[in-house]
Amino acid sequence: MKPKILIALCILFGVALIGNRMKAQTKTGNISISVSEDEKTYEFSAKFDAEKMPKVLGYMDDHLKGAGISFKNTQADADLTLDNKMIFHMKSSPGKLAFKFDKRKNSAEFYRQFKAMCEGLRDLIQQK
Repeated sequence: MKPKILIALCILFGVALIGNRMKAQTKTGNISISVSEDEKTYEFSAKFDAEKMPKVLGYMDDHLKGAGISFKNTQADADLTLDNKMIFHMKSSPGKLAFKFDKRKNSAEFYRQFKAMCEGLRDLIQQK
């Protein structure tokens, strides 16, 4: 009887260790950031730890103050037109974020603001 209990405890301990290791790998997952730009569009996409999503969306709120929208707790796949008339496509889910900004539909000032926001997001996402 005692050997069976000892074996069961060893199995449970092993499963617990494997579970904790898998959880740690998920938390420290890979980061992937891509930026592409041509004369018509500016595109940004990132994959990162889902736990960073609230900070990422909060950064967007801070950077686009007065836009008439809050990005906190937002999951989207939509074309957005902000109160200031900035237009872009956003696709987001926990740990994933993608933008497509059409330069032809926006002013040079909007482009500058949007690109600066994406550069800040890149830096924020890369922080440990």
